[in-house]
Parts: sequence; C-alpha cells; structure tokens
Amino acid sequence: MPPRQPARIDAGGARRPLLSPALAARLKLRHLSCFLEVVEGGSLGAAAARLHVTESAVSKTIGELEEILGAQLFERLRTGMRPTAVGAAFGQRAREILQGLQAAADQAGNCGNRRQATLRMGAMPIASAIYLPTVLQHFVEHFPRCLVEVIVGPKDTLLEDLRQGKVDVIVGRLPPSEDMAGLSFEQIMLDQYVFAVARNHPLARRKRLGMRDLMAHTLITPPKQTVVWDEVRRLFLANGIGEPPRVIEILDLNFARAFTLRHKAVWIASHSFLLAQDLVGPLHILPLDTAMLEAPIGLIRRAEAGRDDTQALLAELVRRHRGARPGQG
Repeated sequence: MPPRQPARIDAGGARRPLLSPALAARLKLRHLSCFLEVVEGGSLGAAAARLHVTESAVSKTIGELEEILGAQLFERLRTGMRPTAVGAAFGQRAREILQGLQAAADQAGNCGNRRQATLRMGAMPIASAIYLPTVLQHFVEHFPRCLVEVIVGPKDTLLEDLRQGKVDVIVGRLPPSEDMAGLSFEQIMLDQYVFAVARNHPLARRKRLGMRDLMAHTLITPPKQTVVWDEVRRLFLANGIGEPPRVIEILDLNFARAFTLRHKAVWIASHSFLLAQDLVGPLHILPLDTAMLEAPIGLIRRAEAGRDDTQALLAELVRRHRGARPGQG
C-alpha cells in the first residue's frame, strides 16, 4: 500500500493532499537545493563546485525541475544563469521551505534534549554595528538552544583567534591577501569609507577639496590593527601625503561619532555605517575620491574547516539582509 500523503481540509470539509500526487512523487529536496545554488552562484559551474557534482548533473536537475513545474526558471545567458520572474518568485518560496524544514528539525532535536551547540563568532566593528543585531535575532529564533558567543575586535586579533580555533567564523572586511593564508572569504556586500564632517565644519562649505586640505584638521581613523588603516595609508601615499599631523585612532564608533559632531574633526567612516545610523543628515560627506577605500564585507573561515548547520544558516541570514537598507531587517 503506498504511503498516505499529508492532507489538509478544504472549504467543503473534504481532506486533500498538501501536495498533488504528481508533485509529491517527482519533486525532491535536491531539486530545491540545486535550484538555490544556481541562483546564488549565478551559473551552473558555480553551483556544481559548491555541490561537488558535474555541471551536466546540475543542468539535468534544473531541467527536471522546470519540467516538473512546467515553467522556465532561468534565462540562459552567455555569462551565466539569471532567474526569470517566475524563477525569482519560486526561489523565495523554495528558500522558505528549506529554512522551515531545517527549523522544524532543529526544534524536534531540541525537544529531545540534544546537546546545546555553540557558535563562536568574531565581528569587526562595522559589520557588528550594521548586520549582527538583526541577523543574530533571526539566528537564535532558528537555533533557540545554540549559545552564540560574539567577540568584537580589530582584524589582527580576530584572525589570530580564528586560526587558533577560538572563533568559528568572522564577519568583516576582506583582509589583505597576505593575511588570508589558510582562510577562505565569502563576499556579502561592498562597503566604502568616506571622509565625513559635521555640517558646521569649515570644509563642509567647500565645493572643491584635495586630500591635503584635510591636514589642517584632526582626523578620526580606525586603529592600525584594522583592515581600513592600511587602505587609508595607501590613499594618502597615492596623494603624496605621509603621516597626518593630528590623528586620533579609535575603534569605538560611538566616540568617533560624538567627537566628529562636537568638534572640527574629519572622520574616516564607513558609508554603510553612516546610512545605518542615519548620520548622513547630521554629517556631511566631503567630495573626495575614496574609490581606493571600497572593499568587500563577508564571512571569513578556516579553509579546511567544514561548515555545519549553524554556520550555513548564519551565512544565509547575512546574505538575506545584504539587500536591505543597512541597519534594517
């Protein structure tokens, strides 16, 4: 006797399957997982690499899914694969299904007194301020018995903690290549540092500025142990400037904000952070070319470390929130 399908009650009181018999017989979780990997990677090759299968296997699975649904889910482009409107809508539902299934499995495991897991996370200050509050709220909802330990600090300290196994993953700005030996990086978004001053600052009234104009004012910069400090130093050197005369190096973003608003200082600040904290109004961004200060923010792990369910969900939640306005859920 074939297994009875899960059922629901329709408006007339009759029981009917949650899935049609044809869909229940043919649609598998591998179809949904493969589909989402192609969406995320943007190509068959990228999905194949992450699933550890061949491109032809991924192509076959996507073809099966499109046949099952009777709809075209992707546009085949020369540069890769792009979801159609139908594919994008299906992808949102597929992601919710897999996340809901994982949450249900975790809840069942928690009810069985499964040993509590721990996620040890390092966070660079900007990533911590922009993403962690919302991301971690959703995370603990999915893993209510998982203890989350967060260490906020500069790049050098966190990378050493990661290599020693004191943290499992870091959320932050991409370090220089020489610091990434044995580590992997997954990009989430791009961030760019800018020069910001209070609205009443003398430089705020200037339409034309050069980097040398900043030297007459106190600069608020990230400390030497951060990724950004090296980038700022290279920017100054590219403009023929050595060490600025008056510098306050500080990791505390609240201090940097207060000092900039109250005094005639220039803050080298994350544009994403300014947006997240609604500071673009109170502060004025100086019209200086800071393209050299643009860099990715993402997840840093040990290259040889396997990703468990908690890390996979963390990555998914951070990816989900990258499209939102910084600081919002």
